[in-house]
Amino acid sequence: MIDINGLIKHVEENKDWRMDTVTLGNFKYGNYTFHATYFIDCSLGKFQFPVFVTFPERIRKTDKRMEELWKMACSVQLANLFIFSKQEEIDLSFLSKRGELFIRDMISNSVTHLEDKFPGYFTHKKKEWVEYQQLPASEYKISMNKKFSVLMSGGKESSGVYQMYYDLGRKPGSSLSGVFVDFVGKIVRRENNQMIKKLTALGHRPIVIASNIIDPLMLISTEWGCNNLFINIITFPAAIYCLNRGIHYFNMGNEFDCTVCKIIDGHETFGQNYDQTTVNERKVSQFLKDIDVDVKLFSPVYHQVETACQALFTWNDTLGLTDAQNSCVEPILKDGEYIACDKCDKCWRIATIMKALNIDCEKYGLTYTQKVWSQKEDIFNSLDSTKESQTVAYLLDRQGLFPGEISNIKPKFNFSTLDFEYDKFHPFILPPEMYKYISDTMKRVRRDLNVE
Repeated sequence: MIDINGLIKHVEENKDWRMDTVTLGNFKYGNYTFHATYFIDCSLGKFQFPVFVTFPERIRKTDKRMEELWKMACSVQLANLFIFSKQEEIDLSFLSKRGELFIRDMISNSVTHLEDKFPGYFTHKKKEWVEYQQLPASEYKISMNKKFSVLMSGGKESSGVYQMYYDLGRKPGSSLSGVFVDFVGKIVRRENNQMIKKLTALGHRPIVIASNIIDPLMLISTEWGCNNLFINIITFPAAIYCLNRGIHYFNMGNEFDCTVCKIIDGHETFGQNYDQTTVNERKVSQFLKDIDVDVKLFSPVYHQVETACQALFTWNDTLGLTDAQNSCVEPILKDGEYIACDKCDKCWRIATIMKALNIDCEKYGLTYTQKVWSQKEDIFNSLDSTKESQTVAYLLDRQGLFPGEISNIKPKFNFSTLDFEYDKFHPFILPPEMYKYISDTMKRVRRDLNVE
């Protein structure tokens, strides 16, 4: 009889493996730690996979709203497991009707994306398309007098947003909180380790929420290569923290690239980036409103591409946070520190962007290699990033660093790459202070790079 570790090993060794059924229950709520359990039934037996989230500060009073938010975090992971299981229906009876609708919305987007990528494998999951309502842009009405938090990864977008709030007068520990979700279970993800240490050294008291809720992803075979329900696993615990502390806004660093849709079976879908989109942010905000939680999720940089986000961060980095930036997807441990691997697609992409912006990427442990233009059809991860690719190529070409002979991209400067992009997926919601801060920075960047 094998235990859960034996099951995980079996999944690693059998790429086409699928569990039969998975359910969720055994919810518990403590002063600091919440618990839940996944129940897995498969050909190798019945297994239990317990998960937890631990908050750094005491939860003053657990109520139905907090309980629902914890159930939602666990249900996002349940949806992942369900999609890759053999069962045809998911049990969400422990959620409110609004919560169940939200999760089924995520399943609709995920299954449509996966069915398009792997035709025939996920057909039995395609019941009906479920769509959750979005909070209208007109209802955000962001006030700079309230409390802000930033859900931070250690990357350029969230770090740049944190720097912006600091520059705009938000006080760390009072009206500004950097919130990190630290994975400390069987999967250890520590790319945010350096940023946590940096903010701590500055006396900013970063908030670190510890959890192993990512671990059940180990029960999904690598045969499928991806899952696209991930960010909301950590979004809802962050919302619990905000509710407990009376924080009105929590931000993520989602940029323009993520919200570029394509049409599949008549529906607008966003690939594996769905829960990093403005669409998802506005649905999360609507859900929070529906369960009487006065917290809104949004990204101040969702109208900027990655290149603009890197420039926004670096050009304003009075706190020296760029020294701790880590955008790597597979950070490695060296001398007790988690550092960028300098080999993954993300490292190559960030190095390319930095080099284009005349930033010394080697200083941050990254190496620009021209072969990135020949090994990837597009160095960016959005569904349509031609404008940005052209601009990056243009900026590199001026330095004699763009290998035009091995790339299909033609160098061309596109003004919007270092400014703003707006469309129906990126509505204008920023207050004047944020807009001016970003707009003025982009003017400085263009002037410094002589592309006005």
